[in-house]
Order: sequence, then C-alpha cells, then structure tokens
Amino acid sequence: MRRCIWILFWLAWLPNTSSLHAQYDLIIEPKPPQANSREELDFYLKIFHLRDPAKLIESAAEFTKLYPASQFLGQIHRLEMRSYQAMDDPQNTVAAGERLLRVRPKDAEALLTLAKVLPSQKADKDANLNLAEKHAQSALQEIAALRAPRSLTIKQFEQIIFGMQASVHEALGIIAFQRGQYARSVSEFEESIRLHPGADGGLYYRLGVACRFTRSSAKAEAALRRATELGPAAVRSRALGQLVELQREKPVNRE
Repeated sequence: MRRCIWILFWLAWLPNTSSLHAQYDLIIEPKPPQANSREELDFYLKIFHLRDPAKLIESAAEFTKLYPASQFLGQIHRLEMRSYQAMDDPQNTVAAGERLLRVRPKDAEALLTLAKVLPSQKADKDANLNLAEKHAQSALQEIAALRAPRSLTIKQFEQIIFGMQASVHEALGIIAFQRGQYARSVSEFEESIRLHPGADGGLYYRLGVACRFTRSSAKAEAALRRATELGPAAVRSRALGQLVELQREKPVNRE
C-alpha cells in the first residue's frame, strides 16, 4: 500500500506556475537590465515573446553564446527554466535554475523552483533533499526581503508574497514526505493552505495522502474530498482512488 501511495503522490504533482510568472517578474526584477546594443535588445525581446518552449530554449542558448556578459542573462535563464518546467523536464529545469543562480545567487523564483523540483530527482536522493531544503529556506529569506513596486497595491503585493511563501511550504512538505517525516509533511501542507486559501486540488491531494500516513483518517478524507472538488481531472481521479482505499481501511462496525 505504501508503494502505491508513494507513486500516486508524485503522479499528482502537477505544478501550475504559469499564472504566477508575470507576478514574479513585477517584484523580482526591480531594476530593468540594460542592453549594450540594439541587436542584443531585439534578440532578447524576440525570445521574451516566444511561446513555444522548445524554440525559446534553442534561442536562449544562442543568445547566451552571442552575449555571455549580457545583463539579460538572468532573465534568459529564468525563461529557460520556466520552459523546461512547462515541458515536464525536471533535470533540465534544475540545470537552468542553477545557471540562473550563478548569475543571481539570491533569485527567489530560482530557489523556489529548485526546492520543488529537486525532490523528484531519483539519483542522490539524500543530497537532493538536503539541497532542496537549503534552497527552500533561502527562498523564504529572499521572499521576506522583497519590496512592493509602485505598480502594485499593498494588498496585491501581499497576495503574491503569501502565494510564494505557500509554495515554499508546499516544497518543504514534499521534502518531509520523501524523508518519511509524515507529521511534518502534514504541518507544512497545512501552512501552505493557510497562506494560500485558493490552493489547487493537487495540494489537498498531497495533504490527504500525508494524513493517511499519520493515520489521521478523518483529516485525510476531508482533504481528499476537497481535492476531488477542485481538480483538475487527473488529481480528481487519483483522489477518488485514495478515498476508496481509505474506506477499505475503516473497521467494519459489527453489532
């Protein structure tokens, strides 16, 4: 049963960060980079407007070779990282995130992305979990240091910050689960939901699975039912499967 739940736990990890990218850009890039030539700026703008991840990655590699000292390299590697993530390529997502951190060692989005992706790496599991936790803790520090731009209201800025903090606690929950620290995993997922009440079904699914490992059947059932309500379809299907298993585990009341 544990092996089955473990697989389902990771199959349901469907990161949905595209809606946050524009918000991240507003507060992570306080000073716009400057181009050294019109050609450099035009090439960057071309890459920025690409919507095909594969084409973007190809163009980003070319840009890096042509302009190795460009002030736009941080954003180029950010776009690479997002593109690999959209292509469900965790290994290259990590590689792009590491390139971004070499340019911008305190980049909150890179730290957060690596904290969420590294636990899925099969090789060097303990080392990856340790590094993921380190990045998660660093992300919390960097997020706390971010300042609101004039283009956002305080309420809008706080919503973005809470959403980013929620993602960090979700990552910490995943890390704890991988380590077999199920009670801590539950606590981190609950903190993520507290910070971001509009969490998707995937987070409630992970909470439900973690609760099953702590033998908290009632909490597990409530979280899994919420996951079925929120979806998406893949999460809803797996949550329903977990609910069936949960019902089978309940003792039969014989009178």
